[in-house]
Amino acid sequence: MSKGISINIDRIIIQLLCWYALLIPLEHILEVLFQIETILKPYRVLAILIIGCFVVRLRFKWTANPELGQDIFLYIIFIYGLIVTLLRMITSTFNLALFFNDAFQISLYLGVFVVIRHISITRSDLLRITKFLAGGVLINSSFIFYNFFTLRVYGRDPGFMDNPNYMALSILVVILLLIVQYPSINGLLKKVLVLAMMLFLGYIFML
Repeated sequence: MSKGISINIDRIIIQLLCWYALLIPLEHILEVLFQIETILKPYRVLAILIIGCFVVRLRFKWTANPELGQDIFLYIIFIYGLIVTLLRMITSTFNLALFFNDAFQISLYLGVFVVIRHISITRSDLLRITKFLAGGVLINSSFIFYNFFTLRVYGRDPGFMDNPNYMALSILVVILLLIVQYPSINGLLKKVLVLAMMLFLGYIFML
């Protein structure tokens, strides 16, 4: 790096993680709004950028997280899935295109997880990331609300997500986040807004 220029790659990665979290509930936004079919969903592009920044970071500093061993059961699950997949490839009809698609996605998710485990991230950073996730869920919930009352879409609408069950799970995560944060919120107006947000998300969950 040039003299006088200091780049904190960890902070860049955290900012990218915020936008990554925002875009997760908006997975199919390109297909829904612009009819663009692509494997490079917006949040996957962010995942590639996050992993890319981490690779650049390794050029300057690499220290393995000593707590990584705590995640051994997560890696065992992936290994178990790989063994089952290999057995299915041998014993039955197997869709190789779907396998490569899923392998690409899982590699990105696992890669982002490893990055998070190896960067300097604080509790406030995690809270900020979850707020961005909540923002994405609210945008998607508003879209579902619009579809229901304006376009008369009365089915189980996932909005911009792949599956209505994923959307329901995302809503529950955000509602739990708001419940946990509610006691620490200062100001009557903010409390009312958060309460209204929880009621709105609960209504979309029922839809």
